[in-house]
Amino acid sequence: MDDSRTRRLALVPAGPAGLDSLGAGPDCSLADVFTLQGQRSASTGPVEERDYFFDTLAEYQWARDAAGLMPQTIDQLIKPVIELCEFYDVVPWRLAPKHLDQYLAGAGKRARSTVRAKINKIDGYFAFVWTR
Repeated sequence: MDDSRTRRLALVPAGPAGLDSLGAGPDCSLADVFTLQGQRSASTGPVEERDYFFDTLAEYQWARDAAGLMPQTIDQLIKPVIELCEFYDVVPWRLAPKHLDQYLAGAGKRARSTVRAKINKIDGYFAFVWTR
């Protein structure tokens, strides 16, 4: 058996006997892949911010899915974030602590345990975005 450092990789030529015949050529139907961690311009508009917000939500959901959470649980994790942002019609990083206080004292007022659970879920999302 050869040592792994002495092995050479063989290139598979494109063409009838190459990648195209294996189904990995340009005409195969693979999903488009994009990264969410690209740099953004400092001057973004409301549409770009909202798009980035949805990208972060999707990435958060993917991370929770990879951690093995059930789809219903993942939906419950992002629901308070979406509720709060829709109520004020802003992206999460434009929220101030007073927004959360006003929402939970007014329109979002629920039982103490429910409010605490919502705050924990919102905090989890912000912790995820902060680490990303």
